[in-house]
Amino acid sequence: MEIAKHEFIKPSIQLNPIFDLGALLSKHLNEVQQLISSEKLIRLSKEHSELEKKEIDIGLNVFQIVSDTYYRENFHSDILQAILSPNGKHKEGYLFLNLFISFLNRHSRNGWIKKSEYQNTIVERETGRIDILIKDLTSKKAIIIENKIYGASDMDRQIPRYVEYIKNQGFSVDSIVYLVLSGNKQPSTHDWTLSEIASILPKMFYISAYNETSEDLFNGWLSKCEKQTNNIDTLFLLRQYNNLISYLGGKNMNKPLMEEFLKNMLIDDNYNKAIALNSMFQDLIIYRRDKIIDKFKFDCSPFTRVYDWKHYAVLDNCTFNDIRFAIDIIVEQDMYRFQFFVRSYDSKTGRINPATTFLQENNLIDSFFESGDRWEKQFLFPSQEDALYGYITTFKAILKDYTATTTINEQ
Repeated sequence: MEIAKHEFIKPSIQLNPIFDLGALLSKHLNEVQQLISSEKLIRLSKEHSELEKKEIDIGLNVFQIVSDTYYRENFHSDILQAILSPNGKHKEGYLFLNLFISFLNRHSRNGWIKKSEYQNTIVERETGRIDILIKDLTSKKAIIIENKIYGASDMDRQIPRYVEYIKNQGFSVDSIVYLVLSGNKQPSTHDWTLSEIASILPKMFYISAYNETSEDLFNGWLSKCEKQTNNIDTLFLLRQYNNLISYLGGKNMNKPLMEEFLKNMLIDDNYNKAIALNSMFQDLIIYRRDKIIDKFKFDCSPFTRVYDWKHYAVLDNCTFNDIRFAIDIIVEQDMYRFQFFVRSYDSKTGRINPATTFLQENNLIDSFFESGDRWEKQFLFPSQEDALYGYITTFKAILKDYTATTTINEQ
């Protein structure tokens, strides 16, 4: 049937836009609530927060400044060889090598390495393609260090080939150190013979450069070298290298956590929920700012204006004499920064900051710290949310009484 001009077909059910929006918001909030209530994600977030607290500030580190190769295995092998070598430029003789052997013996379950058999020792790089080879020319004993700090894969029959090479040179292998940055990486033995597995694996020593235990290279050996050296140049190198190792290891420890988080984001619609949650967190900063403004816009005395600026809630224009007090409350993700100051204050005039005078005379200054020409007090979010509102109310009342009864003289 042809529809006449201006004639419309009405739907059989009239939708209520307000009802639909409310239902949509309710569904959205329920989904977000389910996400943040997940026990697994709560655990991951706590572990991630703890790692962030431990994250090491590498500071002014010469290795990081002069080269972009500080994460590569050859770089670390060169440094470790320089430290281990008894004839190295560190001028500490066998001190570091003996500490290294003590470190291996302290944590090894596979036999005792005798320091007396490493008294005529040289430490070589890339001999027979071995990363670091410690060998004694008198006892004919050797220690192999296979460096996997960068996470490189094993080559075919890599360790057995190294052991065979050492034997052909007339040396016996005491220990094989398999060094990783952190984690539990071990060599692949799929192409080893049964006899190689039986003879080599008991000599394997798995070490993490940094994993926050007494058995890692950082705590078990390098830190002890740093404490015992008497050479100022060597102390500087060890301190810088130790900072680098702890920095790289700490960052690497976060990878398994992020991998588990990724797997959770691939489940159902978790990723989209997380994106929505992140968006809400950003909007929450603005909402928290606006909430302060709404709270005090009709009760802002002794200020005459309350308004927003960026992420700030501003209480402005508290004037008397020639002074104009103001408060900026800067809203950040995890805190509020309450800043009290005087508009157009110029310290070059030699005049004492009237904001300082007010805080001193009202016994408030001890809870503030200077931030440029402002005085700042911080409130954590969310734990001190209520305390912030209470403090604003109290501070306004004190300031109102002060400006009504006090004359600030120029000094």
